Amino acid sequence: MSTLSSKWIKAIFFGNYFYGICAVGLSIEASLQQEFPLNNILYYSLVFLSAVFYYTLAYMGEPPPNAANSRSAWYSLHKKIIKQRQILLAVLIVVLGLVFLRQIWSHLLQASGFSWFLLFIFPGASAG
Repeated sequence: MSTLSSKWIKAIFFGNYFYGICAVGLSIEASLQQEFPLNNILYYSLVFLSAVFYYTLAYMGEPPPNAANSRSAWYSLHKKIIKQRQILLAVLIVVLGLVFLRQIWSHLLQASGFSWFLLFIFPGASAG
């Protein structure tokens, strides 16, 4: 395997882009199985970016690399660009999230009280 293709493979997997692809795939699968219409590209972009951002946060706090862990060595080698990418991802998530919220705002206002309860109970339970 060439060095260039090895670098790309590491970037896709260690950079958590594969997690983002899987998250989008699972979201599409859930919609299809429940016979819901597919969402727009904005929704899937948010799912992808959020998954990449979240899983990168988990690895950024790893201890300094050792020879046995190639992932932590990769993070150490690319520390500066990963931090810059996290800032870019956070900005994109906020901006796209606001655009998405604007698109669905009228639907949110029409939601029942029980739907609002469900909307807040699960994040509340996970925060506690």
